[in-house]
Amino acid sequence: MRGARSARQWCWRWRRNPLRRRDDVFEAWLLLLVWTAIGVGGTFAGLVTAHAADESFTRLRNDRHAAHAVLVDSMGSATSTARGGLNRSGFDRDSKS
Repeated sequence: MRGARSARQWCWRWRRNPLRRRDDVFEAWLLLLVWTAIGVGGTFAGLVTAHAADESFTRLRNDRHAAHAVLVDSMGSATSTARGGLNRSGFDRDSKS
C-alpha cells in the first residue's frame, strides 16, 4: 500500500507543484524521447548488422565447398618452395653445405 501511495503522491506533486517549470517538463519529455530513440536505434542497428553478417557468412559458406582432388602425376618425395625449392633428397638447392 505504501508503494502505491507514494507513487500517487509523487504524481500529484509533479502535476500540481507551483515550482514545476515548463522547461523542466519539456526537458523530461525530451530526455525520455532521446533515450527511447537510442534504445530503438541501437536495437535496429544491431539487427541490421546481424542480418548483413548472416548473409555474408551464408554467401561465404556457399562459395567454399569440399572438392575432391586426384593426383595425376607422381611428384616425388620433395615439395618446392617459393625461393629455390628442394631437390629430391630434401636439401635446399642454394645451400652451400
